[in-house]
Amino acid sequence: MVHPESLREVRALADSVCSTEKMITYCKTSPARRFVIVTESGIIHRMKKECPDKEFLCAPVFDVMRVPTDNCRCSECRYMKMNTLEKLRDCVKNLAPRLELPAEILAKARAPIERMLEISARA
Repeated sequence: MVHPESLREVRALADSVCSTEKMITYCKTSPARRFVIVTESGIIHRMKKECPDKEFLCAPVFDVMRVPTDNCRCSECRYMKMNTLEKLRDCVKNLAPRLELPAEILAKARAPIERMLEISARA
């Protein structure tokens, strides 16, 4: 399973392209016993909790033996780990920090989000 934000080549190889929540549902309902998950590794804990009889392999992983040439750390997104409930609460409460972007960039940023929602609706 891969997240819709994955590269097109990776999505093309996947059995399922879906949002994080749909990945959980897919694992619960699938008769498969083993899954390769291509998204942020934080989801693995929840998958193991909700499907204890199944095995989850997180990919891709960082290969310390290939440093500094291995830049692939998709399963360990440092930016995702910077988000906290407190930061989200403060942001919504104070409407800050505020980012102002040109319409052209907003349109480009909106495209993958809409694609992800479209893919999730089909799954």
